[in-house]
This record gives sequence, C-alpha cells and structure tokens, in this order.
Amino acid sequence: MIVDPSASRQPTAFQLTLDCNKAGMGNVDKERVEAIIRDAREGSPFLLNEQRLAEGREKQLQELKRKSSLFTQLLGGERNAAQRKQWELKVSKMEQELEATRRLGTYIHLDMDMFYAAVEIKKHPEYATIPLAIGTMTRLQTANYIARGRGVRPGMPGFLALKICPNLLILPPDFDSYNLESNIVRRIVAEYDPNYIVVGLDELTLEVSAYIERFEGTKTAEDVASELRVRVFGETKLTASAGIGPTAALAKIASNINKPNGQHDLNLHTREDVMTYVRDLGLRSVPGIGKVTEALLKGLGITTLSTFTIGVLNFVIFYQKISLFAWSFHWHYAMARCVQIPVLVMGTGGKEVSCSERTFILQSKEDYRK
Repeated sequence: MIVDPSASRQPTAFQLTLDCNKAGMGNVDKERVEAIIRDAREGSPFLLNEQRLAEGREKQLQELKRKSSLFTQLLGGERNAAQRKQWELKVSKMEQELEATRRLGTYIHLDMDMFYAAVEIKKHPEYATIPLAIGTMTRLQTANYIARGRGVRPGMPGFLALKICPNLLILPPDFDSYNLESNIVRRIVAEYDPNYIVVGLDELTLEVSAYIERFEGTKTAEDVASELRVRVFGETKLTASAGIGPTAALAKIASNINKPNGQHDLNLHTREDVMTYVRDLGLRSVPGIGKVTEALLKGLGITTLSTFTIGVLNFVIFYQKISLFAWSFHWHYAMARCVQIPVLVMGTGGKEVSCSERTFILQSKEDYRK
C-alpha cells in the first residue's frame, strides 16, 4: 500500500494504491479495495502514521529531484569537462571491477508457497477453503491465495485486511512449526549444495553446477528443480516454486514466474543473454527493491534496470553527492549489470538471514475497530 501524502488532488509518487505485486493478486478488484483503504484511513492511527511517513518521502523525493537537476547542470559545459572526465574514469574503473566479479553458474531458488499459511493448513485442513492470513492486527506476514484474491496481501495491517475481507481468519505465527518444516527443506537442499544460501525460513538458493556434473549430461537444472520440489512435497506435503538462472538474483526472479507450485528456467547462459534479459526488467522484479524505493527511483526517472547503465555517469555523481544514496549506488548499479546482489549473499549452509523492521503499534484494542 502506498499512501497519498496530502489532501491535494495533484498526483504524487506516493498515491494511495493497493500493491498487487504478489502472486495470487492478479485479478483483485483494486478499485473496491482502494476505496476501503481510503475510508479506513480516516481516524486510524496506523494509516495516519503511514500518511505522515509518505509526506516525508514526497518531500525527500522533491529534494532529490532538485539536486538531480542541479548536478546535471554542473556536469555540462566545457568549464566542467575536466571534472566530468575524472568521473568518467571512476565509472569505467567501477564497471571493470564489477565485470571482473561476474561469475555465471547454475542457480536454483526455492520458494515455499505461502509458507506460514501452508503450514497452518497442514495442521488444520479445514482452513484450506477459507481466506487465511498469518500475523497480527498491525502486520500480516503472509496470506493464502484465497485471501490474496480478495485484496489481502502480506505486509498489510490485519485490521485493514479485515475491512477488505471480513471473513478473513488471522492466526498468530507458530514459529516452532515453521522452523520444523523449514529444517526438513534445508536438509533436502543440503544434499544438492551444502553451501546453499538462506533467505529466510521459506526461501533459499543453491548452486547446482557441481551436482549436475556428476551425471555427465544426463540431468539438467530443470530436472534438479523438479526433483527438489517433488522431494520437498513428499516429506512435508508443502508445495514450492523454483526458478533457475545464472545468478542467485536471476534465479529468485525466475521463481516468481510460475507461482504457485511451478518452476521456470530463464535459459540465460552468457553475459549477453543476461544483459538482454534485464534491459527492460521492472524495478520491483529485483530482490531488495520494495514499494518505497521503487517510488523514489521512478520519481528520479529510473524505471528499469537499463536506466542505470544508460545515464550511469549522471547517476553515479548524483548518488555520491547525496548521503541518502551514497551507500547504495554500487549495489543498485551491480543489480543493473546483474553482477551481484548482496542481499542474497548474507548467509550460507544453514545460517539464518534476518532483517529488522519497524512496526507502528496501535495504542489500544479500540483502534483496531476504527
């Protein structure tokens, strides 16, 4: 959900919209759901806080636009030719360093389908036919596909989800059960790659080149992905989706293409294949770019990954000069080149990857009813 930061009718980068960038939400009646969200905003501490945050983001974006325009002007003209040349050399060096790290392999990203909800349905089969979500009144961690089809999505506050889908059942998370099932999946995956990458309880990435080589051409990555999914279902009765790509990030992107309970091979084998594929890739397809970052980047004219490479000189100076993005340009540019995605290389061999998040806490039970 992205909230309109003001009462103005002028369009902004943070308008009140339902984010349907999630499997199972392709046919949601967005107009109906967004009307409910707008009505719920009145008097709700949670949504008022979202509005306050959105106002700050909009101000931030306008300031970034102003500075971007200023830096673009400073780069132009003969007077600044020497400085521009210095930056061109820096960018060229950075590109060479990134290319030197490029390693194409055979990666499989395994993503358990609506994992928390699926585990609860396994424990309580009667939940399979009703809209179900896992989480709290302030934040849902996941929702089954029935709930998603009605406009409920992970990350949404539970009290808002109940307004959108009144018969939604919200269960508190049972992490003991989730860890138990996750450990079974990891044990299976370790047989294919003991150095698999963990991206949470429900996602992991493995590199299977060495495993496939043992079979001397009789087994493909598609075969391995299918075998993995069959074995996981056989031992857990939970379905998984899989993606195959030459990097961990591309494999993750591929895993979203045939969800749920499917798999997809991008069939990218060379640098040229990769660069052609990512050229027009949308920002939200990329791991690590969420709705807020997407809105900021689009506000700056960055709509696809190719935007980074087309105007790289302007952007690299812009990022270096602005403290907000100074730390992140190298990371974003690496994504655009599809060289490395640090967010996917945080833990291996069963080491848990976690991230912190801030959740707005409502003041009382009465707030849930507003």
